[in-house]
Amino acid sequence: MRVNLLSTNTSNSTFSAGWILGTFEQQLQEFVTSNSWDLVLNIGAAEGYYPICLLKCKHAKRAIFFETLENQRDLISIFYNSNDL
Repeated sequence: MRVNLLSTNTSNSTFSAGWILGTFEQQLQEFVTSNSWDLVLNIGAAEGYYPICLLKCKHAKRAIFFETLENQRDLISIFYNSNDL
């Protein structure tokens, strides 16, 4: 997933080295990417890491994001748009 850290307020986000290196929650990655999904429903989406990655890698056709925190919804929009989705 492409992330433009310069356009975001990272003090309100959950960035980590694992996130940037692609090892974030690595124990889930095989399960999540082993199938093609018609729809990904992400409740508590935070910055939208999983649905955006699945859309970007063509493992999902559509995604619905639910996030209550406004700053996180802003990040979803920024990351979604910066990945040409």
